[in-house]
Amino acid sequence: MARKKSRTLQEELVASYSKHSISSRSTFHPALWGNGREPADMIIAVGRSLLFINATEGKSYFENLCDHNLNQARARILEWQGGRPIRGQNEFQSFAIAWEDIDHIAVISVVDGPHAACLAHSIITEGMPEKVRICCTITSDVMRDLARLGGGARDLLAFCKSISEYGVVTAENARSLLSWRYDGRVRWAKAQIPNEPKWLGATIIKGRPVTWFDEFRVIFEGKRRHGQIPNDFSDLNWDEIFSAVIFITNSAAEMEASPDGQIRSAIIGHHWRFQVVVSSIIEGLAEYMDGIMERANQANCTFTYIVILASFGISGMIAMNPGLHSWALDAEMAALV
Repeated sequence: MARKKSRTLQEELVASYSKHSISSRSTFHPALWGNGREPADMIIAVGRSLLFINATEGKSYFENLCDHNLNQARARILEWQGGRPIRGQNEFQSFAIAWEDIDHIAVISVVDGPHAACLAHSIITEGMPEKVRICCTITSDVMRDLARLGGGARDLLAFCKSISEYGVVTAENARSLLSWRYDGRVRWAKAQIPNEPKWLGATIIKGRPVTWFDEFRVIFEGKRRHGQIPNDFSDLNWDEIFSAVIFITNSAAEMEASPDGQIRSAIIGHHWRFQVVVSSIIEGLAEYMDGIMERANQANCTFTYIVILASFGISGMIAMNPGLHSWALDAEMAALV
């Protein structure tokens, strides 16, 4: 039997983000240009922002690994600026991104090896082309961890910004920094939930019991992979996901005392907004949809996520507002200028 070929670092990162990241719909491996060159190892395109990611591994010194990735990124971005579109596809959609389609670029260099570390680079010193707002090197372990935790483009950008004040960050300290940022958010979120719902029974994920907070999070994040879900999901970050799940979990627990059924809603988000609706009314829910969507329109929500609670299980669905699009990553990238 032929031995299965192992994945390269680049292939592994694309596969991990495509499977786990909240920005999976916007993540792809770009196709080769006609000259046989590859624009980048991975692209994440959200709104008018693009994360330009190159990865390399080896035993070379840290500076050499950085130079390899940054020199390649600089050259490829100039080719893109010269008129070569970045094309590619994933399981959800195809991409054809012209230079004029993007206002903000983050250059992210990923390194792996005994000398791997993290460092924020000066876009001026590195001579990066226009539209580049941030340039940094991070370890492959940080990239893997962030994807495994469901992080998206904005969480990756936030980590890159966080290392700018530290100089060179060792591989071990970088993983600890990411863990500290994520674990702190989880602790904060779970502290906002005084009681878990009991009427829905126990929940199990991959053979082990979990809290309803975890279950509702899995259901919510999983919606990005089904049906005509808006690309706005790619613009979510941990803070917004956790805020939505807190509201869902608390609403489910409080609805236990209401035998007649209830509908509750909340508007989530800062730079952009989406609506979360929790309903223990099943058959009569359609009567309330006009009011639900009207509230979403008044609050400029890009989509509405509806959770239906029933004794036989939980279901969730998305109602889109096609006239609006998220712009959170764009706002955060523009603020770097």
